[in-house]
Amino acid sequence: MEAKVRIKKRSLGEEDPETLDNMHELSLMYHKNRQFHDAEVTETTVLEARKRILGEYHPATLASMHHLASTYYAQYKYDESERLGRETYEAAKLIHGEDNPSTLTTMYNLAMTYQSMRQFSNSEEWYSRCFRGRKALLGPDDENTLRAMHELMLVTGELDRLTTAAELGVDLVERRRRILGDSDTDTRQSMEELMVTLIKIGRIEEAEALELVLSRPI
Repeated sequence: MEAKVRIKKRSLGEEDPETLDNMHELSLMYHKNRQFHDAEVTETTVLEARKRILGEYHPATLASMHHLASTYYAQYKYDESERLGRETYEAAKLIHGEDNPSTLTTMYNLAMTYQSMRQFSNSEEWYSRCFRGRKALLGPDDENTLRAMHELMLVTGELDRLTTAAELGVDLVERRRRILGDSDTDTRQSMEELMVTLIKIGRIEEAEALELVLSRPI
């Protein structure tokens, strides 16, 4: 891929859209290989060029913004990730609308960034918006809806709203057990988190029932 980018730069120029597309793919490859610094440097170049050539509200520019924000996050650069994540959300909302899978993904990523920054109130706000949007668009049993629901349960618990966290968890566990089964990793993770929450609020019998399920051989 690096050789391909060099050829495109020589034959088409550094800011030709095809060259930038190949540089974007190279950055994705770097990210996949955990070469995050190389991914950041490459995608920063692509983003600056795409903004200048295509404009801030072009889908290709949006893809670069999304990827660069994720690359910042992977390097624990949460302030940079949050700043660019907000810009990405605003751009996605203008391009696709509020209730679009791409826009909802930007909400989820922002919530995750705030969660890592331990800004749980902000995280809850964005997970809630993402969860409601995915539930309406994709349905309550979609894996992306359930993923947002799981994280919302966690941050609600971090805010000591344990009864609400338990209500979310009971609904989530019922859906994941029905759809994925008791041996699924995501199901078991949700069951473990719910069990802890139930113990904290004194619902011991329900917690023990979950512990019994979790103790069975997979």
